[in-house]
Amino acid sequence: MVSKETEKKLAQLQLLEENLNHISMKKQEIQTEEFEIKNALEELDKTSDIVYKIVGQIMIRTDKEDLKKELEFSRETNEIKLKSIEKQESILHEKIKIIQADVMELLKSEKKNE
Repeated sequence: MVSKETEKKLAQLQLLEENLNHISMKKQEIQTEEFEIKNALEELDKTSDIVYKIVGQIMIRTDKEDLKKELEFSRETNEIKLKSIEKQESILHEKIKIIQADVMELLKSEKKNE
């Protein structure tokens, strides 16, 4: 049987791992969006001056340079989000390592006391 302290640490560990999973999914979404923006910019460079963008459920004609600026802004915003998420991910990994070590020590000491 594990102590209350060990149970508390295990609950913390589970919460941190859930947070890490959520952050990893968010990171993947941003990376996918970044890939789509990169592809859109590449295609934009290949096209004439007549371009269209999707707004809601309609496609509207727009200026190529305006669309390019909009996509570049989105890419910069995604880079900032990605850096922030990677920092959060790193912090969570460290916290998880620390709590895992704490749990292992608690379990070892509890096993000795049995």
